[in-house]
Amino acid sequence: MKSTPVFTLLLFLFVASCQPASNEQTEVKVEAPVPQATTGRLCFAYDHDDNLIGLTLMMTGNNFTGQLAYAYREKDRNAGTVAGYMSGDTLIADYTFSSEGRKSVREIIFLKRADTLVEGFGDVEERDGKMVFKNRSTLKFDGAMPLKAIPCFK
Repeated sequence: MKSTPVFTLLLFLFVASCQPASNEQTEVKVEAPVPQATTGRLCFAYDHDDNLIGLTLMMTGNNFTGQLAYAYREKDRNAGTVAGYMSGDTLIADYTFSSEGRKSVREIIFLKRADTLVEGFGDVEERDGKMVFKNRSTLKFDGAMPLKAIPCFK
């Protein structure tokens, strides 16, 4: 039986949101507070050509934690937690995930455009055991896989 894209997305978001909570604490530094802070749960997804991305955030002021999962066609999948802060229209976070049985941490940055999030890409380097962007000001936000705001499922 072939699954529909909507069913696949719902299953993907359910699995991503059911990841066990980690006992590890991630220190988050808020660098540039935004006066209009958001509190609550936000959900975003991308689903096209068997490429899926799901992101669920719990916002508390300018800080957030949540779940992120990538499932690209014919590539390894990974899922994990995010912890970060909002600076203006930019989400900056550490993404702690497992892929092929190995735990990794990398910096992720999304630009908020209306009701979508667009992931930034650029040159990275390893610093203190995690992959970080060499220069945030040179990131490219091409919008090839925009994550659209979706209703959060309970």
